[in-house]
Amino acid sequence: MKNALSGPELLKQVAERREWFQRPQVAQALARNPKCPPEVAVRALDYVPIDAVRQMAKGGGVLPHVAQAARKKVIK
Repeated sequence: MKNALSGPELLKQVAERREWFQRPQVAQALARNPKCPPEVAVRALDYVPIDAVRQMAKGGGVLPHVAQAARKKVIK
């Protein structure tokens, strides 16, 4: 999922596979991928380790909507 050339449809298919989506490394890669559909990227934050979510909340290499969702998750 680190490949930024992956198409949005492929990323959606990965997210639909629960056994892949729930893996922290896959979820983090989806959340950081700029071509990942916004709803998938935000939903992936539920499976990302909290340290990585904190980093994303600071805007560390993620799109604004992911950073905003990460900030909300950290505040909880």
